[in-house]
Amino acid sequence: VIQRVLGQAEVARYQVAFTVGNAVALVLTFTNRSWLPRLKSIVDPAQRMTVIAASRDGMYVLTGWAAIGVTIAAPALLRVFAPASYDLGPLVLVVALVVLGALPFAAAVASSQQLVTTRWSVPLAWGAAAAVLVKVVVTGGLLQLWGINAAALGTLAALLAQAVVLRLAVGRRHVVARSAPKVLVFIGAVVLVCLGSVLLPQTMSWNVLRFAVAVGCLAPFALALRRLQRGID
Repeated sequence: VIQRVLGQAEVARYQVAFTVGNAVALVLTFTNRSWLPRLKSIVDPAQRMTVIAASRDGMYVLTGWAAIGVTIAAPALLRVFAPASYDLGPLVLVVALVVLGALPFAAAVASSQQLVTTRWSVPLAWGAAAAVLVKVVVTGGLLQLWGINAAALGTLAALLAQAVVLRLAVGRRHVVARSAPKVLVFIGAVVLVCLGSVLLPQTMSWNVLRFAVAVGCLAPFALALRRLQRGID
């Protein structure tokens, strides 16, 4: 769609920004694959749901720190993976929107864990279909107006739609534990920080400072990951 409307150059610019922003979602994908066998081995359904709910909140925290780090470091990361001719400054917003998609993706992962471990996979197909439909509508409707930012927004909206569909499906058969208030506050803070960082200058000194802050996010990220591992084990 981007190529047909905006041309090949915009496809290349979007792909670079998407690759940087999608790193957080890849971490969640691999984490889900490694933990799913352990979750399926929990025989008691109530205990399994409790563990999945706790791991969901833990994944929100893990994802949040990763999202902050990647978004803040985006100017430096983009300069590593793309030439200056790609007009890298505006791509930071694309990265931020794609990164924020990891938050609803984390919710969708938790719901899919509940569905898979209870052997009810039909909603997964409906969730995927909803995501595709929303992404096509948002991207196609806003692409000429907002450029490749619309494609990134389409990705975020698609993941939100998928998360909602899967959450509703789980709620039809199970009592879904709500996230702790402090986790919800943290998610809100993550969104504000990620979007706010887009407004920061992108000079050399600012980019060095941003990268240093992003590196500092590795410590709370590692702590969140360790707490998750202990909770699953």
